[in-house]
Amino acid sequence: AIQDGEISTQHQIVVIGCIDLNRTQRSFLDAVGDRAQIWVAAPQERSDYFDALGCLHSEAWQSYTLDIPSDGLLVGMSPADQADLVATSLRDLSGQFNLRQVTLGVPDIQILPELETHLDRCGLPTRFGPGQALSQSPPAVLLKLIGDFLESHSFAALAALVRHPAVDRLVSQSQPELAGDWLMRLDEYYQEALPKTVDSFICHAFQAAPVYQAVVQRIVDWLQPLLSDPLPLSQWTERLQSVLTAVYPLVNEVADGPGDLQSVAAMAQIHSAVSVLTQIPQELEPILSIDEFIEWLMRDLVGQLLPEPDNKTAVEMLGWLELPWDDTPALIVVGMHDGVTPESTSSDEFLPNQLRHQLGMQDNARRYARDLYYLQLLLKTRKYLRIIVGKATATGDPLVPSRLLLACDLSLLPARALHLVQEDSADILPTVESRWQPLEGNSRLTIPRPPASCDIRKMT
Repeated sequence: AIQDGEISTQHQIVVIGCIDLNRTQRSFLDAVGDRAQIWVAAPQERSDYFDALGCLHSEAWQSYTLDIPSDGLLVGMSPADQADLVATSLRDLSGQFNLRQVTLGVPDIQILPELETHLDRCGLPTRFGPGQALSQSPPAVLLKLIGDFLESHSFAALAALVRHPAVDRLVSQSQPELAGDWLMRLDEYYQEALPKTVDSFICHAFQAAPVYQAVVQRIVDWLQPLLSDPLPLSQWTERLQSVLTAVYPLVNEVADGPGDLQSVAAMAQIHSAVSVLTQIPQELEPILSIDEFIEWLMRDLVGQLLPEPDNKTAVEMLGWLELPWDDTPALIVVGMHDGVTPESTSSDEFLPNQLRHQLGMQDNARRYARDLYYLQLLLKTRKYLRIIVGKATATGDPLVPSRLLLACDLSLLPARALHLVQEDSADILPTVESRWQPLEGNSRLTIPRPPASCDIRKMT
């Protein structure tokens, strides 16, 4: 339509904050001409940093400097240190803002688990706006465990599978003759008989053998639809769905709590992904084993997000690209380092950075300009902004400081660089008391005592 000059409209089009349009979008706006109004969040004297369509002039932003206050940048060593600095910053804000007025920006989602765990210990629930990875949801984890077990039939795979909460529930509810400590008995049999696979001969000389046999039989009965030779892809879909719905409620069933609601939503997305696979033409269907089918399905789930339920008492967490559109007055950005902000791609064999630039595609210079502009926007529009960065990953690998944080006045650059990279030097604030901190030598963690009726035979 653009090439044939068929683009026309009688309506006014308002383009707000679109600073990085692709070629097709630019051609469309050129075609509608004066019907498009371009709105950009920037002072008038910075108009030469943007083109006629409101997109960034990448070259102009390469030498742009940011004014980040010295108390607005804190450096921790590890993700745990960063989480501690976040908790302290939130505590300091409690007298100025309520939780609904504070947002956590998390450019690097690798530190999400540490953040969520640490803040939960401090009594602060969190909610990640974009959602959690579908591949990490309980139903998807179960799917992978099923694939591992069907591929190897090993005791290790069985032990991992039965420890999944849904399978634990399945075995406990369907085998009332099993005692409540059947998991312990299962491990006891392994320690005594050392079976390599669940197909190995069961030695009934051991006391835990009946429990082991009952558990294995229940798992085999449950997975029976999947115990088959390779089949066309479409034939696996119905079989897999029947196995999953045996342990998880259907979408239209009532869930008891937030965890159940999340599992129901995850199951709906998994069923949707399975249904998509059935649309492959029959003549193109591959013949797959069940573990190959599950591996194929798991690849489809990678990158999909599972929206979290709304929680008005939680601290909202957003990704980097969502932050400019957030309207809370207080913002804490944690996990900013090079490779994430700005993102950089330099190892693409087929589309190297220079070729991407020549083709008008997203390249490193455009990403740097976009992220620099976004950070400047956050600095100018927030009443409170604190940036918390780390020097190393959870495994101790060093992180490269973000170039955005080094885009400062030359007179400040040496001190800023030392602040970001100097070894054995990090910002320390008074820590926030958590539920896991001991009181005067005593632990707050209540260790459950075994019931008097429990016959304890061994402790390891």
